[in-house]
Amino acid sequence: MCKAESLYGQRKDLQLTKTQESALISVDVLMIITEWQEFRVPNFDKIADILKYPVIFDGRNLYNPNTVAAHGIDYFPIGRELPKFHN
Repeated sequence: MCKAESLYGQRKDLQLTKTQESALISVDVLMIITEWQEFRVPNFDKIADILKYPVIFDGRNLYNPNTVAAHGIDYFPIGRELPKFHN
């Protein structure tokens, strides 16, 4: 959060949270648009439990599609071919 706050400051149109998990509460799906180290090794089981719909759109292609799918999450890597398990 400190990194984001230093970049964007305190703004009314931006909500910062102290943990990755708290950012997912009451959220429909997860979109990854950063390459920050904090997001490279997520707890996919927690993500699947917290999200309203277990779906990740990954604009940075950080994760292995098969690994994410093994946790029951629909995974859409942006700019990369969809894995065979997507119909």
